[in-house]
Amino acid sequence: MHIISLLVTNMNHGLNYSSYLQLENILSNQILQSGDIHDEMLFIIIHQAYELWFKQIIYEGKSMISNIENGELFSMLHKLKRIRMIFKLVVSQVDILETMHPDSFASFRKYLGTASGFQSKQFREIEALLGIEKQSALKSFSELYLKDNIWVSFLKHCIKNVEINENSHNEFNEIESLLLNIYHKKSLYTEIMEMFLDIDEGIQEWRYRHLKLVERIIGFGTQGTGGSEGFEYLKNSLSKSFCRELWSIRSIIFNSEYVY
Repeated sequence: MHIISLLVTNMNHGLNYSSYLQLENILSNQILQSGDIHDEMLFIIIHQAYELWFKQIIYEGKSMISNIENGELFSMLHKLKRIRMIFKLVVSQVDILETMHPDSFASFRKYLGTASGFQSKQFREIEALLGIEKQSALKSFSELYLKDNIWVSFLKHCIKNVEINENSHNEFNEIESLLLNIYHKKSLYTEIMEMFLDIDEGIQEWRYRHLKLVERIIGFGTQGTGGSEGFEYLKNSLSKSFCRELWSIRSIIFNSEYVY
């Protein structure tokens, strides 16, 4: 055996499932502020799981910006698919939270203090990374919006690398015209655009399920946890999109007889 391989084998000899995953640290960090109210454990675990998945989305997203810059579009598409599946998973976790009754949540809500999902820096980072700008988030997490985002990076790559036909739609803006050209070429770029739509739809689905969860547990007239606007804030977030131009060209494609 090669000496380096032997050293690595010896170094990892004491590593097991628990120590590799740092389970002692992870499983000891569900601290019930209420002391012993049963459903608080579920509330904590679900939100910790969200944050772990958010971390993975950010990890994939940052890597995608490098993929775009290097023209590695197949790698980018693969990661977009992974992010879409993660959003499907986090949406499904709402089903578990909905097993909590209003009186169960009310029994420990006061122990949350000023804690609110609005304070999730990782979710704000996901929004910034994708290209969703929200004035409410800009105030608290302005540093996140100073970095490159995936959507703009992709558009810049397309402008630089995709040939625009001379007979493009002049009545639409530059981005829409570019995206229409890409769409009709039926290339890898088109698949990436469709995956962007899938992810944007997935985020909106997550927002909608979160909205209905809040309505189901605390109602639509109650102030949100940590003093947020609760139901109204979530309702106003439903229409936020990072790729609005991709949505706008759908009706153009459907209603147009123009062929590239």
